[in-house]
Amino acid sequence: MKLFGEIAYELFMSSDPFPLHEFLEEWKEDKTDNYSVGYVLAVIGAYNTMCSQSKDGRYEGVIRRNYF
Repeated sequence: MKLFGEIAYELFMSSDPFPLHEFLEEWKEDKTDNYSVGYVLAVIGAYNTMCSQSKDGRYEGVIRRNYF
């Protein structure tokens, strides 16, 4: 199993407009590894930290936010 920060980084760097939402939907439908609730919360926290620190330096000025 990957560290939660690695998963969050992959989600953050993806071209999907709502990567965290997709991750959570797949997790709810058991399409991903059997992650614990604590693991998923840690991914959300790491992703949120990346979003809050990114300002508008990515995606040509578009700020990536948590939409879930």
